[in-house]
Amino acid sequence: MTDVFRTLFRRPGLELRDDMTSADVDGWDSLKHVSLMIHLEQELGVRFRSEEVIRLTNVGELRGLIHEKLADRPAGQPAGQA
Repeated sequence: MTDVFRTLFRRPGLELRDDMTSADVDGWDSLKHVSLMIHLEQELGVRFRSEEVIRLTNVGELRGLIHEKLADRPAGQPAGQA
């Protein structure tokens, strides 16, 4: 997840915190947010529903959602196959 943020926002030293929001990252606007979700889906092999994304308020909630989705993946299913 950190690598996706660093690449998308072109900030190689970016350190994610659970309380971090879009206001904490230069360039994190609504368009970048859509790109972020798409890149995370592709990189981690998960799919987000619109209503899930709308409820997110910070990086910690995003981590939690990703953790839930990865835990729900059938055993032995590799990333990118969700």
